[in-house]
Amino acid sequence: MSLVKTITRALTHSLSPTLVETLSQTPEQRHYCYLCQSQGFASYCVHCGSRTTTETKKALHYANFYAAYYSDYYSDYYTKQFYDKNK
Repeated sequence: MSLVKTITRALTHSLSPTLVETLSQTPEQRHYCYLCQSQGFASYCVHCGSRTTTETKKALHYANFYAAYYSDYYSDYYTKQFYDKNK
């Protein structure tokens, strides 16, 4: 029973920040970051960080908050449903 709760919460808490970070960049920004970091083109580094970190931090904050709330709620709900069904 606690395994379901733990896995649900762990997956939600690890995936939501990753998705927010990934979806907050445009394909053009990812391309510039790749050229800057992997290929060493310093002129592209300016375009890589063009999104504001304040917006990303705010989005991560809310994503973590809602991920915590809903992962707790649904893991408790489905664990209870599964436990009651298999008594």
